[in-house]
Parts: sequence; C-alpha cells; structure tokens
Amino acid sequence: MKKLLLLCFVLLPLLIRAQSSEHHITYITKDSLPRKLFENWKFLAADSPAMALPEYNDTTWELVSSQLWLKENPKKESEKFNGIGWLRLNVRIDSSLVNVPLALEVTHYGASEIYVDGSKIMSYGNIKGKDSSVYYDPQRVPLVFYVHAAGLHVIAVRYANYNSLQNSKTYRAEMAGFKMNLRKGNEAIISSFDTSLSNTFIIILLFGIFVALSMLHLFLYLYYRAARSNLFFSLFCFALALAFLLPFVSGFNSDPGLQLFAGRLGYGVCSLACFSLSGFSNELFGKKRIRFYIITFFALALILMTLLSAPVEWMAGITLGLISVVSLEAVILIVSAVFRKVPGARIIGLGIFFLALLILAIVSIAAITGEFSIEPNTVAGRIFSIFLAISILSIPVSMSVYQAWSFSSINKNLEA
Repeated sequence: MKKLLLLCFVLLPLLIRAQSSEHHITYITKDSLPRKLFENWKFLAADSPAMALPEYNDTTWELVSSQLWLKENPKKESEKFNGIGWLRLNVRIDSSLVNVPLALEVTHYGASEIYVDGSKIMSYGNIKGKDSSVYYDPQRVPLVFYVHAAGLHVIAVRYANYNSLQNSKTYRAEMAGFKMNLRKGNEAIISSFDTSLSNTFIIILLFGIFVALSMLHLFLYLYYRAARSNLFFSLFCFALALAFLLPFVSGFNSDPGLQLFAGRLGYGVCSLACFSLSGFSNELFGKKRIRFYIITFFALALILMTLLSAPVEWMAGITLGLISVVSLEAVILIVSAVFRKVPGARIIGLGIFFLALLILAIVSIAAITGEFSIEPNTVAGRIFSIFLAISILSIPVSMSVYQAWSFSSINKNLEA
C-alpha cells in the first residue's frame, strides 16, 4: 500500500504537467480558420538560435499574449519588454490541413524572424542590436507555408523592438509585440488583394474629391473675400483630404516610425478640421464669436503640442473635447438658424447636421464603453461604413447645392 501511494505521488506531478502543457496548446482545424494567434505564447527575454528548435525545453517560460502589452507598473518581464526575446507557440494541426497552403498574417513595430518547426520561413526587418536594427511592418501581407504531417508543431519568433518604451511614451503605442493571424493561403491572398484594391480606390477617390473642393472654394474666396465662409470651408475640405491621406501613408508603408508619426499628425489634422468647421458654422449662422476664439485657441495649442512631441494623453483629451464641443456647437447653430429662417440654413445645415450627429454618436459610444471598434467585414461594419460615407459626403454635397441656390438667387435678384 505504501509503495502504491509513493508511486501515485511520483506520477502526480507528471500528470499535472502533461495536463498543463496540453492546456497551452492551440488546436487548429480546417473549420477553425481564420484564427487569431494572440494567446498561449511562451516568452523569454533572451536570444539563442536553439530556441527555434521544436524540441527546445520552454516549460519555464512566461505565458503571454503575442502583443506584449506594456504596463506602467510591470510585474512580469513581458510587461516592460524593450529589447529582444523569443516567443514560441505550440499548435496541434489537424490532418485535414496537411499539405494545404496556410498563411500567417503578421503586423508589428519591430523586427522578426519566423520559424516553423525550426526552419526559418521569413524575416521582417533586420535584427542587429539596439542601434542597428531595421524595423519593418509586414502589414498582414500573407506569408504562405505548409505542414507535411498532422500533430504538434512549433511556431517560434525571434523578435526585437528596442523602441517599444519610447513608442509608448511618444505615440501611445502600447503594443510592444506583434499580432498574428492564421488563414487558408488562397483565402488570405485574395482577401489581401481585394482589401488593398478597395481601400486604395476609396481613399484616393475621397482625397481627390476633397482636394478639388478645397481648391474650388479657395478660389471663390480669393475672388470674393467678403464671403469668408468659403475660406473656412476650403480649410475644412483640406483637413478632410489630409485625414484620408494619412491612413493611406500609414497603411501602405512598412516603416513603423513613419506609421506612428502619421498617426500623431492626425491630432493636428483634427484640430484644423475643428477650427475650420467652427469658423464655417459661425460665419454663416453665428452672432457671437467668443466660442470660435476659444476653439481657435485650443486648436492652435493642439497643433503646437503635435509639433513639440507633447504627451499623447494630453493631446487625446484636448482632441476629444474639441470634437465634442465643435459638433455640439454646429448642431445648435444649425437648429437655431432653421428656427430663425436664415436663408440657406436648411440646405447647409442638413449636411453638417448628419456629420455632427455621427461624430457625437461615436464620441458618446467611446466615452460610455471605453472603446469604439467596428469589424469591417461584418453586417454592422458595412452598415456603419455606408453611414460614414454618407455623413462625410453630406457636407460637400450640401455646400454645392447651397452654392447653386445662392448663384440662382443672386441672378434672379439682379434680373428683377
């Protein structure tokens, strides 16, 4: 009896370890794709070529998310990551995926080397130490590979990001690690091509529309400077054009530094849009200018903070406040002008009203829930995209209708 108890005590840790190791294995079947590979990674802040091998002992490594989110008061090694390390993921591949093209979609701000069962399949950037590493964002471009046998496989990533703490401080980029998705190869390639093509077409189209409108109303102001509303509307259209250009630069560029800098410039673009929309609304429908002067002060302060690399938390707070105040001001001025029966208020007001309500809805949802995220490939995402396009285009359309109405009214009055 004593020998039996002793045998149980010896085997018990082995059984617990086996169950624990099985618990941290990611199971991949044909029906489970596409799959986000964010969890169950094992991490060690060290560097050795042997860590790519499938038989390497990683039982003592820290269990993390591949994104390696940074924290102000880190308790774990991964929460203060600012250098180089290895991440390993154990996946069990179903027999239905043997010799089937699979694709990894990766995005990160650092540099990486990706291994499958000890064989390197791709390098993104170049890892050469703190001062010489070259960082590269693969932008989820599909990386196709094969597995030739069912069962347990190891995805190992040698990853370096020596700028992670600085990126967090300057750009509020809290992700020190990477995101990785696994999809069927053919589907990933087709989806990547379609997304790239549609995004390019839409962004370039809207950018061109708003640049043309900006130039048109700038010339209208230069030839008739008494109508300052044309100047403010020209600046507003220019800000919207930049708002489409910056995501294009960020989304089609593999330099993480330029991506983060383009994101920071978005605060300056937002301040220009708020300033010009407030000026446009007050020029047409407002009587008192004190609100406009206050908004102008904070817009200029936000632009200055953008150029001087101020803390992102301050900039985000001012931006949220500006968007909320300017949208609310536009709605109130429009409603008041409609009730006062100001000529043309209904025409222009309708366009601004749609955009302002959309902005207020987004800000309110983000303030209540703490975030605002829409999956573009879902029904809700497509509906939101349609409403977003209608709201953005409502202002230039309403302004064009107003210009036609104004031109017609002036001609009729001159004829009379």
